[in-house]
Amino acid sequence: MIDSLKHWMTDYHINGFRFDLMGVHDTSTMEEVYKELVKIDPDVMVYGEPWVGGDKNASIATEGAISVGNTNGVAAFDDDFRDAIKGAEYGGFHKGQVQGTYNDSGIIKGLSGASGKNKRNTTGRPALSLHYVECHDNYTLYDKLNISLSASAVGSDECVKYWKSDLTDTYKKLIADQNKLSAAYVFLAQGTPFINGGQEFMRTKKGNPDSYAADTKGGRKWSEKEILNCNAIDLNFKDTYSDVKCNEIFFLIFSIFQKVLKTQN
Repeated sequence: MIDSLKHWMTDYHINGFRFDLMGVHDTSTMEEVYKELVKIDPDVMVYGEPWVGGDKNASIATEGAISVGNTNGVAAFDDDFRDAIKGAEYGGFHKGQVQGTYNDSGIIKGLSGASGKNKRNTTGRPALSLHYVECHDNYTLYDKLNISLSASAVGSDECVKYWKSDLTDTYKKLIADQNKLSAAYVFLAQGTPFINGGQEFMRTKKGNPDSYAADTKGGRKWSEKEILNCNAIDLNFKDTYSDVKCNEIFFLIFSIFQKVLKTQN
């Protein structure tokens, strides 16, 4: 594995690596990976999913993150902060801070880059906390917020029937405001922000939670054609929701400015 990573770095000049289900690797392996790669490029970024894909008996590498000497180490997705912001999706559908189900302690921990109950980052280094509210898995942020308008504490397999394509302008504005607040939490938290493609202009997968293949997901059957339409990113949304996009760009610039000042001080 390390030989392959070195090959991609030296021959293809790649300096960022994401590990899917990073929890299936033990801590010593991930430590060795980082130690070897940082020799090639001190700015290399190594991060991943600090879980194992459902097998509770598997060892969880790093319990979220690794601290290696005085380096940045290996970062991990902070699902505690994600769930505090918009609510969890595993083990049932839940709401979070932006939908009015308040979790102040979870928000404060995330904003300060501290580790939550899942201990994704116990190193004391906020940079190793990868903050996000949307990724390639599960619902887009827009779809989660859309479903949240009418669904509450339902099973994960029942959610799609609550997704609405004909929202009123009032509800569209509410979701836009919730999207902006979610982005503000991610960008202004102490840590590393992660934004999925299209999140900044309310991308939708029409309520499909995992659009990698045609199957029964979220309580309905999806055809191959529907899957293709779900995965397409409608760039017209950049104009339709330009206020959301500009808001997230503002917070991105502000967060960069904030981190530059902190570094200089």
